[in-house]
Amino acid sequence: MAMLIVSLGLTPQWITDCTERRGVSICDHPLAASLDGSKQWKKLHEAPMGKAVSFSLTGHWPDRERWMVSRIPNGAVVLDLGAGQMHLNHTLQRQRSQIQYIPVDAYARSSANIIICNLNVWEYPLSIVPPPTVIVAQGVMEWINDKFTFWRMMRCAYPHAKLLLSSTMGHGRPSQELSFWAAPLTKRMFGNGLHLLGFEVQNKSVCMRAPVESCYDIIFRWPPPPGICPQPRP
Repeated sequence: MAMLIVSLGLTPQWITDCTERRGVSICDHPLAASLDGSKQWKKLHEAPMGKAVSFSLTGHWPDRERWMVSRIPNGAVVLDLGAGQMHLNHTLQRQRSQIQYIPVDAYARSSANIIICNLNVWEYPLSIVPPPTVIVAQGVMEWINDKFTFWRMMRCAYPHAKLLLSSTMGHGRPSQELSFWAAPLTKRMFGNGLHLLGFEVQNKSVCMRAPVESCYDIIFRWPPPPGICPQPRP
C-alpha cells in the first residue's frame, strides 16, 4: 500500500486507498462537512427515486446512462464511481455479457460489495484486482472539489483503463444548480487539465440537456507526461 502511494508521487498523510472499505458510511468524516455537501447529498440521494431531486434532472439521467453503456464492451471490468443505487449495473447485466462490476460510493448501500470512498477527503480505490478496464464517473465531477487530483489518481492507478466522464461546465444554469456543487471548471480549465495529465478524448457528446452536460470517452496516453506518475523509489 505504501509503495503504491509513493509510486503516485503523493504522501500517505492525505491520500487514502479505500479499496478494502465495505459497508461503513464515512459521511461523518471530520473533514466531510467542510469539504463537501455530504450530509445534504445523503438526504437527497437516499430519498425514493422520483422524489430525490426537486428539479428536472432525474428525467435526463437515462440519456446519460445510455451514452455510457454504449461505450462499455462485453467482458469489461467496470469501476463505477458514485454508483448510488447501482442502476448502471442493472443495465449492464441486461445489455452486456461477462461484466465485472465494482461499485464505489461515499455512503453504505444495500450491497455488501460496495466500496466506501469519499473523493472529497482524498479517498480513492487505488488497488482494484483485477484492474478496471473502464472507469465510469457520471454525475460525479460536480461534487468533487479537487478534480485534478481525482483525475491524476485514476490515470496513475489504472493507466490502461479508459475513463467515461460526464461534466457540466460551470455547473449549468443557476436555476438548476445545487448549492453544494463544488469547484466549477471553465471549458479552458477542463481542457488544460486533460492535456496536462495526458488524456486523449476519443469522443465527446452532449448526453444531458437539463442542465447541458457533456460526456467524454477518454483514454490515457502512454507513457504519461513526465512527473505525473513517478516511479517508486528504490
